[in-house]
Amino acid sequence: MYNSIINAYVNNSVQVYGLIGAQSVKQGYDRNNPQAFIQPWTQACNDIIPRWQSLVTVFELFNEPNDWAGGNSAQMTPNVFAQVLQAAYQGKYYGGWTAKLVSGPLFSFDGTDASDYLYQTYVQGCTTLAWDWFYQHAGTYPLDGIGYHIYTTQGSTDPQTVENGIINNLNGLWANGIVAGESYRFSNPNPNKQIWVSEYGWGSANVGESGQASNVNTALNAFSSQQHVAITMWFNLNDFGSQLWGLLNEGDLPKPSFYAFQNWTADVSTHNQRELD
Repeated sequence: MYNSIINAYVNNSVQVYGLIGAQSVKQGYDRNNPQAFIQPWTQACNDIIPRWQSLVTVFELFNEPNDWAGGNSAQMTPNVFAQVLQAAYQGKYYGGWTAKLVSGPLFSFDGTDASDYLYQTYVQGCTTLAWDWFYQHAGTYPLDGIGYHIYTTQGSTDPQTVENGIINNLNGLWANGIVAGESYRFSNPNPNKQIWVSEYGWGSANVGESGQASNVNTALNAFSSQQHVAITMWFNLNDFGSQLWGLLNEGDLPKPSFYAFQNWTADVSTHNQRELD
């Protein structure tokens, strides 16, 4: 089934971006017993990544570990997240995998850029786990990039407000999470890890359909100006639920945001040139 789905996309020039989350383990993830999750999840990575890495070249590792997920603290502590990243990267180091392993996307909004959580993950990895060993032997800590979900300024369509929200979170994550984490052991870091934005968006129920389209342009202008951003993905293609996140409605009819998004994807070079000008 997975072969048929992945090949259908790849054969139509659509790249596939993988996520190995709690669903890859039969019993799922129990925040009250995280150690029971790590071994079977690691086995899932060892099964999935080498099998499909020729077609799926980037994998995120666990979805939104810092999200409270109905509790009153992060569903996965920085120490457990550091264990998860190390366990997966061990497979890459010893197995010679070519796929990029990106940290599980960190959830951010107006109240947090998630940099504190990421920094504590580095600290835990270096002080209680083998992250220093990976740096010394693999030339990197056990992650090739930082996954990110950014949901700032959810009620706004003002271009400057929206742009500021995005840029502030990206800069905070970069300076206080990535650079600070990579330099925890070293005084002169040279961080080359990019930010992989696998979710951003605004529901048209909150900002209207024209406001949603406006925010597509504002966001993509903001993202394209940031050299640290590797990729961005709008959430979501189709409407569902009450917030109406989609570029298409539930009947598959395009909303104005679809055409705004299509304009960017149809001629990226034009927009890149505009930014350079």
